[in-house]
Amino acid sequence: MAKRLTNIADYRSEYSHLSTADEVYFLIEYHANSPTRNSSISNIKKPLSKKGLPEWPHKMRSMREFARTLREIIGEHGFSEVTFVPVPPSQAPDDPMHDDRIKTILELASNGFDSDIRELFVSGESREKAHHGRRRSPDEHCSGMIQNPSISPTALRDVIVVFDDVITTGSSFVAMRRLINEYITTHSFPTPRKVAGIYLARTIHDNRPDAFSRFALNIDDFM
Repeated sequence: MAKRLTNIADYRSEYSHLSTADEVYFLIEYHANSPTRNSSISNIKKPLSKKGLPEWPHKMRSMREFARTLREIIGEHGFSEVTFVPVPPSQAPDDPMHDDRIKTILELASNGFDSDIRELFVSGESREKAHHGRRRSPDEHCSGMIQNPSISPTALRDVIVVFDDVITTGSSFVAMRRLINEYITTHSFPTPRKVAGIYLARTIHDNRPDAFSRFALNIDDFM
């Protein structure tokens, strides 16, 4: 697995919802037409209905592997300076299939550090997973999410990172950035220096070999 985060800037044309001002990074490339090439992504996406079956340990192992890699890359300094906001799963919190893998990976990666992981938003009701149907627009993403009623509003850190497993069009990132900015305005919190994105993988829809950007992330520059 790659041991660096890569700036998505070289591939901006593939992400119709991202602007040149958006700062988004990814760890690996996920071949949607050949998921076995990146089985780690396929593994973590296994639904909770697979729990107890022979394939379930593969999900847990891949989650731990991603967490270890993020821990190495971001480090204690990075986790202590950033507020991480996981993209909520498509299932509502009271849905038996609610999968909090994104938050869990962050918690494993930052274990023992002074981290700030905020589930600011949740799905208002369970929706079809984006990779199972039509891709949603930023407006549709926003309308499907509500502020997490279990989180007391407190100020965020100077750098905020939206975190998710796979970026395909950039729509969810744009929606999350919009919701975060509205949250900050609503509660009159200080404006952060940046709202960026980190994804475990970017989707590519052909069988090209992995080709990483020359713009690799230096974690100190990111801060």
